[in-house]
Amino acid sequence: MSILGRYVLVWVVAVLTLMLATSLLPGFRLDTSRPGSWLAVLAVPVIFAVGLIVLRPLLVLATLPLNGLTLGLPSLLFNGLILYLAAKTQPAFIIENYGDALLGIFVMTAISTGITAWLGLDEAYPFFQSIIHRYGRRFGPRLSRKPLRGLLILQIDGLAKDHLETALQRGRMPTISALLARKSHQLHGWHCGVPSNTPAVQAGMLYGERWNVPGYRWFDRQAQKMRVVSRPDDLRILEERAASRGTPLLAGGSCINSFMSGGAAKRLMTVSAVGEDTSKRRKGEQADFNLFFLSPYAYTKAVLDTAYDFFAGLFLAVVGQLDRSRPRLKWSFKRIAQRSVANAFLRNLSFFWLKQDMVRGVPIIYSNFVGYDDVAHYSGPETREAQQSLAAFDRRLRQLRWSCFRTMARPPACRSVSATGRTSRIPSPA
Repeated sequence: MSILGRYVLVWVVAVLTLMLATSLLPGFRLDTSRPGSWLAVLAVPVIFAVGLIVLRPLLVLATLPLNGLTLGLPSLLFNGLILYLAAKTQPAFIIENYGDALLGIFVMTAISTGITAWLGLDEAYPFFQSIIHRYGRRFGPRLSRKPLRGLLILQIDGLAKDHLETALQRGRMPTISALLARKSHQLHGWHCGVPSNTPAVQAGMLYGERWNVPGYRWFDRQAQKMRVVSRPDDLRILEERAASRGTPLLAGGSCINSFMSGGAAKRLMTVSAVGEDTSKRRKGEQADFNLFFLSPYAYTKAVLDTAYDFFAGLFLAVVGQLDRSRPRLKWSFKRIAQRSVANAFLRNLSFFWLKQDMVRGVPIIYSNFVGYDDVAHYSGPETREAQQSLAAFDRRLRQLRWSCFRTMARPPACRSVSATGRTSRIPSPA
């Protein structure tokens, strides 16, 4: 599809989305008594897009610290404000108040996400996304030479080979199934060794050396204290041990949502990098956070997916408590909220950063996805909840492939791995 045809198609989708939102929301109204009222429906999406390009960057940059503290809440509020102002330019199209405009943003994003996915489009705002990609090239690892082909490593934490095969047989992961059918990729099982947990496996995978990595928690006899890898200072001790005996796999590359960094030049949401005094590198990492908040589509979709995952998790938890045939772990609102952030928000955030790094030409990129592991811990590895998490990952992988084949001359080689697996068992009563 030509660039012009793509923009026209996106504009048509925006018009249809606005019409559907008008029929669904009482605060949206088209005054058909005014002459040229239908022209307003055609014009508002264009004015809204122009407002996003002109106003949104200024508003987001003005509230950068607040964006970081509130996970981008001002960015979401700005979308509603820009839509409300866009409607004010067209007297025939009426949005009653700002609250209706904010609600409309959620409804329109949900509708446009479904339509663009059905049409095979990976972005509802391609021009805005191209600006973000162009600006994002200023940040990230600086390459001494252009690599012939990059490597993309995606880890689905906690996924056993048997459970992956179950998901493939049930049709939950059509993208990976297609890769296997075309024989461009192969499925292999492997033994992760002992201890079978993520820190030890990451040490072996990212440094080629898991010596003296005892596990997730351990007692330090020299310091006479209990250590745990969720504490950055404790984890850095383990990583220094692995790095002293091995070679960093991610040198000059990027690491996303991981325990260990693997020597990456850029470390986004990496536990061992928290608290490091490296202001120069942190500037580039902060820029990637801001680019995510700057994107009108990516951030709003992440919030929607997180809200959907929360209510779906709440419903399934209640149903699970009523089903006495299979015991489950106790649930709470806090627990479901944590699950929705890990399973939905972090997945959207990680794929956004993956796309940014691929456009930059980063030679090697590693990202860990913890959503399935988090869900499987509490509901079981083969339950509907866990399978839905795998299906959501597969959909985002398909969109990432569409994007890289459309924007890159030489897409990177892609490898999907899992650190550890698990076996279904009935939990013992406390």
